[in-house]
Amino acid sequence: MKKKMERIDVIVPCYNYARFLGSCVESVLSQSQVDVRLLIIDDCSSDDTASVASTLASQDKRIQFRRHRTNVGNIDTYNEGIDWATADYLLILSADDYLLPGSLLRAASVLAAHPEVVLTCGHAAVAYEDKVSPSIPPQGDMANYRVMTGQDFIMAVCANSSHNPIWTPTAVVRTAAQQRVGGYSKTLPHAGDLHMWLRLARIGSVAILDCYQAVYRRHGSNMHNSYAGVPNLRQHLLAFESALAGDSSVTNTQAAMQYKRGLAMGAIRSANHALNEKDPKGFDESVSFALEVCPSIRHTMAWRAMQLRKLLGFRIVNALRKAVRPVLGIVRSKLSRGIGVTPR
Repeated sequence: MKKKMERIDVIVPCYNYARFLGSCVESVLSQSQVDVRLLIIDDCSSDDTASVASTLASQDKRIQFRRHRTNVGNIDTYNEGIDWATADYLLILSADDYLLPGSLLRAASVLAAHPEVVLTCGHAAVAYEDKVSPSIPPQGDMANYRVMTGQDFIMAVCANSSHNPIWTPTAVVRTAAQQRVGGYSKTLPHAGDLHMWLRLARIGSVAILDCYQAVYRRHGSNMHNSYAGVPNLRQHLLAFESALAGDSSVTNTQAAMQYKRGLAMGAIRSANHALNEKDPKGFDESVSFALEVCPSIRHTMAWRAMQLRKLLGFRIVNALRKAVRPVLGIVRSKLSRGIGVTPR
């Protein structure tokens, strides 16, 4: 008896990515041993997206195509796709990214084996502009993976809160869980993914696959290019506060301390970048945000080093750092031999 294939709906939002759309769609349709359905949503692009998408849809009955008469933005487009999905699992795949062979089968197999898992993710290779992706060896039909409880995942994310913990083109979600938590928030256009991962982790476990699942393109039109520094950190703060609101458990109390400290450390990195760019306004904004979310950050070595850089200047501090680095290495090595501590 032939084994029933897992059903996966893939939503491909596209805005002025006609040049990438063909390779993105092909990477989905060529996935083996899964039952795939694909929806392209053109958010009123000004390039050839409509023409490319129409041609693709006419060539394969698995493809549906919609075009917006006016640009509604990424959040409404994502949510339209979520409302359309009826398969067991779903993936929102930006038209400038693409999947690697076997990625949907690997994700679906984990989801089928673990009913408690609501979200799977894996590694992504990075391609720059229109260049081909880095050389990636075949990943096989199955992959090693680990399952984290939702609470453990939340704590891990909070510890590094200034970064998105998941490569978005690898995030395959259980559709029933997606419908339970709802769509993306319009108030978080630049941290919607982070907000979604946290909300999903509130209701289930997360599986992390130890393999490459997709290719993420970096290019001049990436949405995140125009949104960095303190504005981005504030979006992350709102994402955590919204996702963890109403949960007074001990774990999430600890999580609040973690993510606020992590965002403050992100602000220190932003402040150092502002020093490099000779941007006093950016420096002041970053420092203010760091103290706002975590006043105790002023007692850390990172804070003191940042203030020293401001006082002495970038070149002097870098010269001092290079001078003392060999000495620190010797000290750490001796400490390691003496008390069994591995140098970090």
